[in-house]
Amino acid sequence: VFASLMFTFERGQATFDVEQQKWVRDNTSEYDDAGQVIDFQSIPGSMWWAWVTLTTVGYGDTYPRTTAGKLIASITMLTGFVLVAFPITLLSNSLQATVQEVESIKAKKARKAAFNINMQKNVATSPRKARLSMAVGPSDVEMLSPDTIKLENCESPTAAMIGRRRGTARKQPIETEVL
Repeated sequence: VFASLMFTFERGQATFDVEQQKWVRDNTSEYDDAGQVIDFQSIPGSMWWAWVTLTTVGYGDTYPRTTAGKLIASITMLTGFVLVAFPITLLSNSLQATVQEVESIKAKKARKAAFNINMQKNVATSPRKARLSMAVGPSDVEMLSPDTIKLENCESPTAAMIGRRRGTARKQPIETEVL
Protein backbone atom coordinates (compact mmCIF):
# COMPACT_ATOMS: atom_id res chain seq x y z
CA VAL A 1 0.00 0.00 0.00
CA PHE A 2 2.72 2.47 0.98
CA ALA A 3 4.77 1.62 -2.10
CA SER A 4 1.75 2.26 -4.35
CA LEU A 5 0.99 5.56 -2.68
CA MET A 6 4.61 6.67 -2.85
CA PHE A 7 4.89 5.76 -6.53
CA THR A 8 1.66 7.62 -7.31
CA PHE A 9 2.42 10.82 -5.40
CA GLU A 10 6.11 11.07 -6.28
CA ARG A 11 5.22 11.25 -9.97
CA GLY A 12 3.90 14.76 -9.36
CA GLN A 13 5.46 17.22 -11.87
CA ALA A 14 7.17 14.31 -13.66
CA THR A 15 6.74 12.85 -17.12
CA PHE A 16 7.71 9.49 -18.58
CA ASP A 17 10.76 9.83 -20.83
CA VAL A 18 10.35 7.30 -23.65
CA GLU A 19 14.06 7.36 -24.58
CA GLN A 20 15.27 6.60 -21.04
CA GLN A 21 12.21 4.49 -20.18
CA LYS A 22 12.08 6.27 -16.80
CA TRP A 23 10.06 8.89 -14.99
CA VAL A 24 11.86 12.25 -15.00
CA ARG A 25 10.99 15.30 -12.93
CA ASP A 26 10.07 18.33 -15.10
CA ASN A 27 12.73 21.03 -15.47
CA THR A 28 10.23 23.58 -14.20
CA SER A 29 9.45 21.55 -11.08
CA GLU A 30 9.54 23.19 -7.67
CA TYR A 31 11.25 20.16 -6.17
CA ASP A 32 15.01 19.84 -5.67
CA ASP A 33 15.38 17.03 -8.22
CA ALA A 34 14.06 19.06 -11.20
CA GLY A 35 15.20 17.59 -14.49
CA GLN A 36 16.44 14.35 -12.87
CA VAL A 37 15.17 10.79 -12.84
CA ILE A 38 12.88 10.27 -9.83
CA ASP A 39 13.69 7.62 -7.23
CA PHE A 40 10.33 5.84 -7.40
CA GLN A 41 10.15 4.38 -10.92
CA SER A 42 7.66 1.56 -10.29
CA ILE A 43 5.55 0.02 -7.55
CA PRO A 44 7.91 -2.97 -7.16
CA GLY A 45 10.86 -0.57 -7.04
CA SER A 46 9.01 1.50 -4.42
CA MET A 47 8.50 -1.60 -2.33
CA TRP A 48 12.21 -1.55 -1.45
CA TRP A 49 11.78 1.90 0.05
CA ALA A 50 8.57 0.84 1.85
CA TRP A 51 10.19 -2.26 3.35
CA VAL A 52 13.29 -0.39 4.51
CA THR A 53 11.13 2.35 6.02
CA LEU A 54 8.65 0.00 7.70
CA THR A 55 11.43 -1.96 9.37
CA THR A 56 12.93 1.34 10.63
CA VAL A 57 16.25 0.67 8.88
CA GLY A 58 16.13 3.74 6.64
CA TYR A 59 19.15 3.45 4.34
CA GLY A 60 18.52 6.85 2.73
CA ASP A 61 19.25 5.61 -0.79
CA THR A 62 15.76 6.70 -1.91
CA TYR A 63 13.61 9.31 -0.26
CA PRO A 64 10.53 11.35 -1.19
CA ARG A 65 10.79 14.87 -2.52
CA THR A 66 7.15 15.91 -2.83
CA THR A 67 5.09 17.14 0.10
CA ALA A 68 2.60 14.30 -0.31
CA GLY A 69 5.49 11.82 -0.52
CA LYS A 70 6.98 13.16 2.72
CA LEU A 71 3.60 12.83 4.41
CA ILE A 72 3.31 9.22 3.22
CA ALA A 73 6.86 8.58 4.44
CA SER A 74 5.97 9.92 7.91
CA ILE A 75 2.92 7.68 8.11
CA THR A 76 4.98 4.71 6.90
CA MET A 77 7.62 5.31 9.59
CA LEU A 78 5.02 5.57 12.35
CA THR A 79 3.31 2.43 11.09
CA GLY A 80 6.64 0.63 11.06
CA PHE A 81 7.30 1.70 14.62
CA VAL A 82 3.91 0.48 15.83
CA LEU A 83 3.84 -2.76 13.83
CA VAL A 84 7.50 -3.79 13.91
CA ALA A 85 9.77 -2.00 16.39
CA PHE A 86 7.45 -1.85 19.41
CA PRO A 87 6.32 -5.52 19.30
CA ILE A 88 9.93 -6.70 18.85
CA THR A 89 10.89 -4.79 22.00
CA LEU A 90 8.05 -6.42 23.94
CA LEU A 91 8.96 -9.88 22.67
CA SER A 92 12.64 -9.48 23.52
CA ASN A 93 11.81 -8.33 27.06
CA SER A 94 9.50 -11.32 27.50
CA LEU A 95 12.19 -13.68 26.19
CA GLN A 96 14.75 -12.20 28.58
CA ALA A 97 12.41 -12.71 31.55
CA THR A 98 11.77 -16.32 30.51
CA VAL A 99 15.48 -17.05 30.16
CA GLN A 100 16.15 -15.62 33.62
CA GLU A 101 13.35 -17.73 35.09
CA VAL A 102 14.74 -20.89 33.50
CA GLU A 103 18.24 -20.09 34.78
CA SER A 104 16.82 -19.50 38.26
CA ILE A 105 15.05 -22.88 38.21
CA LYS A 106 18.25 -24.61 37.07
CA ALA A 107 20.24 -22.92 39.85
CA LYS A 108 17.65 -23.95 42.44
CA LYS A 109 17.79 -27.56 41.24
CA ALA A 110 21.60 -27.48 41.44
CA ARG A 111 21.44 -26.10 45.00
CA LYS A 112 18.94 -28.78 45.96
CA ALA A 113 21.16 -31.51 44.50
CA ALA A 114 24.17 -30.13 46.38
CA PHE A 115 22.06 -29.99 49.54
CA ASN A 116 21.04 -33.62 49.16
CA ILE A 117 24.69 -34.64 48.73
CA ASN A 118 25.61 -32.63 51.84
CA MET A 119 22.69 -34.18 53.72
CA GLN A 120 23.97 -37.66 52.95
CA LYS A 121 27.42 -36.66 54.21
CA ASN A 122 25.92 -35.01 57.33
CA VAL A 123 23.81 -38.02 58.21
CA ALA A 124 26.90 -40.16 58.03
CA THR A 125 29.02 -37.76 60.15
CA SER A 126 26.61 -35.96 62.48
CA PRO A 127 22.90 -36.58 63.03
CA ARG A 128 22.54 -33.11 64.62
CA LYS A 129 23.60 -31.38 61.40
CA ALA A 130 21.14 -33.47 59.47
CA ARG A 131 18.26 -32.53 61.83
CA LEU A 132 19.08 -28.82 61.50
CA SER A 133 19.22 -29.03 57.72
CA MET A 134 15.90 -30.87 57.62
CA ALA A 135 14.24 -28.28 59.89
CA VAL A 136 15.23 -25.38 57.65
CA GLY A 137 14.88 -26.85 54.17
CA PRO A 138 17.18 -27.40 51.19
CA SER A 139 16.91 -23.94 49.69
CA ASP A 140 17.77 -22.22 52.98
CA VAL A 141 20.94 -24.03 54.07
CA GLU A 142 24.39 -23.71 52.57
CA MET A 143 27.32 -25.63 54.01
CA LEU A 144 30.22 -23.19 54.44
CA SER A 145 32.49 -25.69 56.20
CA PRO A 146 32.01 -29.00 57.99
CA ASP A 147 30.98 -27.14 61.16
CA THR A 148 29.43 -23.92 59.78
CA ILE A 149 26.27 -23.41 57.78
CA LYS A 150 24.56 -20.34 56.35
CA LEU A 151 20.82 -20.05 57.09
CA GLU A 152 18.58 -17.95 54.87
CA ASN A 153 14.93 -16.90 55.28
CA CYS A 154 15.04 -17.44 59.07
CA GLU A 155 14.77 -15.03 61.98
CA SER A 156 17.43 -16.71 64.05
CA PRO A 157 19.37 -19.95 64.31
CA THR A 158 17.11 -20.90 67.22
CA ALA A 159 13.98 -20.50 65.11
CA ALA A 160 15.59 -22.60 62.43
CA MET A 161 16.63 -25.26 64.93
CA ILE A 162 13.03 -25.80 66.06
CA GLY A 163 11.81 -25.75 62.49
CA ARG A 164 9.73 -22.54 62.42
CA ARG A 165 10.05 -20.79 59.09
CA ARG A 166 9.80 -17.00 59.41
CA GLY A 167 9.77 -16.01 55.74
CA THR A 168 12.22 -13.25 54.96
CA ALA A 169 12.28 -11.45 58.29
CA ARG A 170 16.04 -10.90 58.01
CA LYS A 171 17.56 -9.44 54.91
CA GLN A 172 21.03 -10.90 55.56
CA PRO A 173 21.66 -14.64 55.85
CA ILE A 174 22.83 -15.95 59.22
CA GLU A 175 26.07 -17.89 59.55
CA THR A 176 26.19 -20.19 62.55
CA GLU A 177 28.15 -23.14 63.84
CA VAL A 178 26.35 -26.39 64.30
CA LEU A 179 27.18 -28.31 67.42
